[in-house]
Amino acid sequence: FNTNVLNARTTRAEVLDWQADYERTYGQFEDVPQPRLTTVDVRLDLFPEDRRYRLAGSYTLANDTASPISTVFVAIRREATVENVSLEGGELVATDARFGMYRFELAAPLAPGARIRLDFELEVASRGFVVGAPEPSIVENGSLLMSFRSFPTIGYRKTYEIADPRERSRRGLEGASVAELDGEGAHGDVESDGPEWVDFAATVSTSADQTAIAPGRLDAAWERDGRRFFRYVSDAPMLNRFAFASARYEVATRRHGNRDIEVYYHAGHQANVDRMLDAAADALDVLEAEFGAYRHRQLRIAEVP
Repeated sequence: FNTNVLNARTTRAEVLDWQADYERTYGQFEDVPQPRLTTVDVRLDLFPEDRRYRLAGSYTLANDTASPISTVFVAIRREATVENVSLEGGELVATDARFGMYRFELAAPLAPGARIRLDFELEVASRGFVVGAPEPSIVENGSLLMSFRSFPTIGYRKTYEIADPRERSRRGLEGASVAELDGEGAHGDVESDGPEWVDFAATVSTSADQTAIAPGRLDAAWERDGRRFFRYVSDAPMLNRFAFASARYEVATRRHGNRDIEVYYHAGHQANVDRMLDAAADALDVLEAEFGAYRHRQLRIAEVP
């Protein structure tokens, strides 16, 4: 019931066939210019007891290329229940549930330097148990969501490609995949190629007995309807590769100059917390002297499973 009714049993061969079909279907669009992500503002609601989360938010996308952009591809993980995905000035012309791909055509091409907004709302829930590795993102105590597994991405997902050259050859695929080169693994759970620096803000809610952590400065915290809420805002652009954690954390804080150093840890795991605080303070001193000012108001270390 759990592995074949609540969930779909998928063999390794079927996963490889899926990856090969994705590359055959969408590889032709790999070089189609796509806008770059510049701003992330999201609302993430975590429900650890139910092993599910809801995600709603918006991206600002900028055309940093030299050519107008008419077509935008949005990729969303296949397990998500998508309630909304919409692009400013764009018409959704194709939805491919098998690969989680959404194709938008812009009424007026996005000129170089211009920006548009992408809005989305989705939910991901773990049902029962599966054959193989379980979904580790949401657990009863110690959830960890990585952006490249949970958030929509823009464009062709190069790392959905098969990494193993022998499996590529068996399916008539040519060349080596970037998935093999960067070691990300078979499912391609990474963002688009190349680093993107974004302005980031997030409101995260979780269970009443847990603390939710995200990048950036903790701007506000409150409680409502038996849940805890946290608002995080980045003071400077940050790499578009981030994580959210939620657990029954103990917290150790030390003021160092004009910054807070914070260690979030599981109760009973405090043996090296003071040493971590010392090392983080020393690191700030040494690295700022060598490389320049640290750009954020806090340095936060969080224990994760």
